[in-house]
Amino acid sequence: MEIEDAVNNNYVTSGTQLTGHLTCTGHEHFDIHLIDEVFHINVDEVFTCLFTDSPFFQEFVHLRNTYDVSLGEWSHEPDENGVKTRLISYTLSINYSLGPKCSPSSETQHLLPESQPGTCFLVDADCYNGGVPYADDFFTTVRYCIRKVGENKTRLHVSGRINYKKHIWGLVKTFIDKTASTGLATNFGVIANLFRRESERRKRENRCSVNSQKLNVHKSFSSSRKSYSKPKGSVKERVSQRSQWRNNFNSVAPYGDNSCMTRRKATVQPAQADTTYSSTTDVLAMSIFVVVIFLVVVNLLLFYQIALLEATVAKFVSNR
Repeated sequence: MEIEDAVNNNYVTSGTQLTGHLTCTGHEHFDIHLIDEVFHINVDEVFTCLFTDSPFFQEFVHLRNTYDVSLGEWSHEPDENGVKTRLISYTLSINYSLGPKCSPSSETQHLLPESQPGTCFLVDADCYNGGVPYADDFFTTVRYCIRKVGENKTRLHVSGRINYKKHIWGLVKTFIDKTASTGLATNFGVIANLFRRESERRKRENRCSVNSQKLNVHKSFSSSRKSYSKPKGSVKERVSQRSQWRNNFNSVAPYGDNSCMTRRKATVQPAQADTTYSSTTDVLAMSIFVVVIFLVVVNLLLFYQIALLEATVAKFVSNR
């Protein structure tokens, strides 16, 4: 019901069973590619995982050390362009070696009119991070393209871009591009891992269901033989025959490992700090520091030369 409320009432769920790979039409994907995978999860459930206060979203927030999360409601009516919006806010923990350790952030999420429950969802999220260097000069946009490609199979394509509010000096722009791109990759790497785990869990459940069906069929067959067949031969022959049936049953419907019969709770280790990214940030920060020191030294030398020139001119004028 939450999904149907999130989209325009004019949208209807298609009853056609889609198979194969769908090509996205009517919209583009951004330059920064973050996720492009097919998961064994229903398309509506993928949307629920990402855009509601679901157990999936709560686990993601926990793994990213995010707190003060506030999830707004989708607007009841779309705007003149058929777009519905909602606002969310949170405080994100940052693992930078330099700078702030947290960032108060907000997102404006736009549910685009191409969205159709049971078939596809298209969401753009504009993210504004506060408390970080040059936070007032840029923001990021992430596009979620969620499409059904088969029965209980969904393609999730996530891409992003960096938007600049004004002209940025080249070295600073490089720093922002590197920082923002790495942050997006880390964030959606966690989301991809969570979806992979959930997809694998559902595939295991499907295999268990198939094995259970084989077991029921064999029990039914054995019961029919017991009900309508009279025992023949000696007791020793009947015991031997039952042992053979038991061996045949074990070969037809093996239990496999115990993980199929007992559901185990999977765990995900918290995301580790990106040491490579921290090292790159340190080097870039040190480079900027060296450039600034070099410019200061050059300015001091220029001032010294000007002072010498003025002293020489003054001495020449006094001698005349």
